Order: sequence, then structure tokens, then C-alpha cells
Amino acid sequence: MRGQISFIHVLRGVAALLVVWAHLSAYWLFTVGETSAIQDLWRTAVAEPLHVHQDGGYLGVVLFFLISGYIVTHASLSETGTSFVTKRVLRIFPPLALALAVLWSLMHLMPALGVPMPVFPGGTPSRWVQSLLLVDFLTPGTHVLSVTWTLASEMLFYAMVLAAIAVQRTRPLASTGTMAVAWALACWLVVESAFGLPPTREAAGILMLVGVLLVGRCIYLVHARLTAPAPGIGLAAVVGVLVAVFQEVYSPGFLLGKAGTAGEPVYAYLTALVVFVGMLWWSPSRAARPFARLGDISYSLYLLHMPVGFATLGVLHRLDVPSSAATLLAIVTSLAAAHVSYRLVEQPSQRAARALLRRRPLPVG
Repeated sequence: MRGQISFIHVLRGVAALLVVWAHLSAYWLFTVGETSAIQDLWRTAVAEPLHVHQDGGYLGVVLFFLISGYIVTHASLSETGTSFVTKRVLRIFPPLALALAVLWSLMHLMPALGVPMPVFPGGTPSRWVQSLLLVDFLTPGTHVLSVTWTLASEMLFYAMVLAAIAVQRTRPLASTGTMAVAWALACWLVVESAFGLPPTREAAGILMLVGVLLVGRCIYLVHARLTAPAPGIGLAAVVGVLVAVFQEVYSPGFLLGKAGTAGEPVYAYLTALVVFVGMLWWSPSRAARPFARLGDISYSLYLLHMPVGFATLGVLHRLDVPSSAATLLAIVTSLAAAHVSYRLVEQPSQRAARALLRRRPLPVG
């Protein structure tokens, strides 16, 4: 599986770039009420003909979830509950803390330089703490760093994997089916508004998209031959249909609605699935180094591209730099910031996780 995991890792970098493009091109231009030649070309040549929803951002998120469901399942099968929690905590939270620190610094620095940060509302100290703990989308109020909603979905999936970690090696499909039933029941309670759930509308979307991670998990079980194709694919199909049903019942017209471009969410789901399965089938023997590096820094890039990119765009906009050039420069600065975060935070925190686990005493046989 090693080469196939490697190329899915590369796909993670591509997914991050789609999100970066959607924010630093289309979203920025919408915010300042302008357009650009490069965005117009993207829209007419790619987005509209291929029905790309939200200028590629939603496609990138769905790809992220499929990839994470696949890779986390692969990793968890060789881990204990302690090692799983240790690695996930030190994987997720140190880069998130850095991104929030960078955002806080820029929100104070840029206005002092006469450059506003228009899409970051800030919040009280408690709101920043909630954002660090990934619970701000569960309570009403502003969201400090809006992209972190996807991490909340990830954390729910991690909790489900942790609950099944003791039995998933011997009963991989059964444990996945149990996870799917628990998820579907939670979604049904949300759709029916039982017990006054959910606390926020975003929380409903976060819960429903956990189903995409479960689809990625099913694909892994089939691809790794841990289950027969028919039941594994069947479970993935049922979960995928339930994602669509819950979203459509909760937000009528969502799947065929349009946002940003002529694309509809249903096309994002289908495209992501085709691309993901196609990458598994292709699995070339090696990846070009730039693409592998992009996969390495994809998490930091996802977290930092809005604070760093929007600060860069604000400065360039004030200097009257053409919008197309400004977008490309903002992407470059975001990539540079992600590289620094990866080297100074992600790699050391991952080494710390391995060191902590090495110090744990072995169980007595």
C-alpha cells in the first residue's frame, strides 16, 4: 500500500490548492467587488464547463475528506488507542495554534499599517479558545478562522475510529457498519431537530459530512482487501446516498444549488469520487518532488492561506497591483508560510509524538 498512500498524499496537496484558489481568487475578488483576467479565464474555461461548485473549494474539501477517511483508517489499523490519540492531537493542534497566532498578529498589525483584514471578525478571548479547541461551530457567534469547520468533522470521525479501534482489525467491515449506523442516527436526530439539535446550522453540516470520511474508509477496506468488494462498495454507496438525502432534507435544493460559479455540489461529490478512485487505480511508482512537497505542507497551507494570503492581497490591493498578479503572489506567500510552519511546527510535533510513544513501557506478555 505504501506507493498508493504516497500518491493519495500528493492528491491532498492538489485538494489544498483548490481551496486556496477558491479563497484567494474568487472569494477575495467578491469581497473587494472586482474581477481579474485569470479568474475570468478559470470561470469560462474550467468552472462553468465542468460545473465546479464554489470555484473548486467544495471539491477540494470533499477530496480532503475522502483522503482522510482512507489514510486515517490505514494508520489506525496499526495503532493502539493511546498512539492514535497522541499522533492525532500532535498532528492537528500545534499547526492550528500557530495559524491562530499568525491571524491574531495580522489582525492587529495590518490595520495599523492601513490595510484592513475584511473577512476576519475576530472575537472575545473565549471565542479564540473555542476556535483552538474546534468547538466554536457548535455555539452561536462569529468564527475566528472559518476554514476550521472541516477539522471539526475530522474530530468527529477520529472519535468514531477511536471507539472502534479495539475491534476493527478483526471485524473491519462490521465496525465500519456500526460507525455508519451511529452517524446516520445522529444525522436523523439533527434533521428531525430532536432534543433541540443542532446548536448551530454549521454543526449540522459538519456532522453530515462525516459521511464522506466514512466513504473514504469503505474504499480503503475494499482497496486493501480487508473486505469483499460487494459489501464494502455497497456500504460506501449507502453512506454516500444518505449524505445526499440528509443534506437535501435539511437544506432543500442544496445539491443542485449554485454558489460562486455555475457548479452544483452534486458534481463536486461525483468529481471527487472519480478523481480519488482514479488515483488509486493509477498509482504510478513515484511522484515528482514538488507535488510530494505540496502534500507535505497541505495542512499548514490549508490553515494559513487565508490569514497570510488575505494580508498579502490587502497590501497589493493598496499598491494597485493588478488582481491577477496579486492572486499569484498571495498564493506564493501562502506556500512559503506553509513551508515554514511545516518545518518549524509540524515536523517537530510529529517527532515529539513518536518520542512520547517510544517512552511508554511495553505491556507485559
